[in-house]
Amino acid sequence: MINKKGQAFDAFKLLIAAVVAGSILVILLQIIAGITITTKKPVRVMGQEMSSVSAGGMCSVSNNKVEFTKGTQIQSDAVAVKAGMNKGSVDFCCGGNGYKCGEYGFGSEQGFDCGGGQLMINQDIQGNIRACCPIEQGESCTIGFKAAR
Repeated sequence: MINKKGQAFDAFKLLIAAVVAGSILVILLQIIAGITITTKKPVRVMGQEMSSVSAGGMCSVSNNKVEFTKGTQIQSDAVAVKAGMNKGSVDFCCGGNGYKCGEYGFGSEQGFDCGGGQLMINQDIQGNIRACCPIEQGESCTIGFKAAR
């Protein structure tokens, strides 16, 4: 029992180190959670969101922002194929689809020309994609967009 004095202080130092490490981890996780990733592949994101809701009765909004590039044209059938769905089963929310799209629509005020299964991008813009599929059979699933602020 030589030099047993003060050894309880080692456990206290270990406890302090654990608390400090935990605090640093919490701070880093908050910083990482605040980072948003922007992708320049809107068809891929649209397809991923659509495949996640294709069972019907659900909507999904992309976690990451999508960047649309001026002059790009997207076909709704390309999104359907990317999602593993039949051609003609996906429509774009072209502004006036009301209850189906809510605040998520491809409108001319955002720089989109939309209709007939085509989406033409007239300006560079970033935002989130929303995919919705109705429960009712025979109705098309919809893809919408909301510009980032």
